[in-house]
Amino acid sequence: METYDFEKLSREIVLSRAKESQDDAALASRAAREVIVTAIEGTRFRQEPRTTVKDVCRGVIGGLLISGKKLPEAAVAILRQMAEISDKVHLDPMELMTWGMEGIASVAVAARAEERSAVSSAISTAFMGAGEVFRALCDEAASKKPKTG
Repeated sequence: METYDFEKLSREIVLSRAKESQDDAALASRAAREVIVTAIEGTRFRQEPRTTVKDVCRGVIGGLLISGKKLPEAAVAILRQMAEISDKVHLDPMELMTWGMEGIASVAVAARAEERSAVSSAISTAFMGAGEVFRALCDEAASKKPKTG
């Protein structure tokens, strides 16, 4: 299967829009929805949808992190989009949420511990049971990070 760099595309979109945006959550959800829907529709048979969703969410959250924006509300906003996205791309919304959390977790482990905890708390508050899944995904992502020192 081919792979497409939707992470970089998503990050660049967020970085280009972050300066004018006053609403981090709206920026994140809009960018994620636009790229995920278009990307899945365009590459469904050439790239796994899981890879696409994970990469887009990683790119969106990464762009926000680089821009110094607040991640917790943005992460929740992205995950709230998954039901609408699932209607458009005909995939299970729970799978989309899990894939999205995988991408978000891979960036959250690079953020400050307080930011990671705030993202986890926001997800836990917004989606019953999802906080535990997110924390497990963060632990998994942290175990894959190269050790320095």
